Amino acid sequence: MALINAYIIYRRVQAERVPRKAAPTHPEFMRWMQTELLGVGAADFEGDLSVQALVDTPVPPSPTPRYTLPGRHTTKQVDTYRVTGGKNGKETRKRRQYGCKVCSLLRPGKIPWKTTFYCVECTKARSNGVTGDAACAKGKVYLCQKVRQHDPIAATNFATCSQI
Repeated sequence: MALINAYIIYRRVQAERVPRKAAPTHPEFMRWMQTELLGVGAADFEGDLSVQALVDTPVPPSPTPRYTLPGRHTTKQVDTYRVTGGKNGKETRKRRQYGCKVCSLLRPGKIPWKTTFYCVECTKARSNGVTGDAACAKGKVYLCQKVRQHDPIAATNFATCSQI
């Protein structure tokens, strides 16, 4: 499974680097991986390969970040609706709700709070340089507007997810 995931990532990276060149097929990628792995020798395993040494080795920052986040969030409510059966058989329109990005990160193992708001700047930064359906596939960054207990150590918190 790791090799299949590596192939998928490799294909996407190659498509971004050289857009007009056809990506290698899966068998070509597997042959290339096999020759690379056969070229690994004992010299590649010299030195301290302990987990502690790997953790202590600093990783240099990327010269080009994927995207820069804004200092402040400007939220906007979604324009997508769903039709539900209301009282007395009347149909009602409700805004579609999505999981809050901050709540999903700060509450692991729990369902994130639902929201109808998204950050305009973060969404633009995420889809920077991407247009059409590809920008929609990147998705919006949804942030809830309710004050939550984000810091378990603090007695009270007065910040919403869009203010964090």
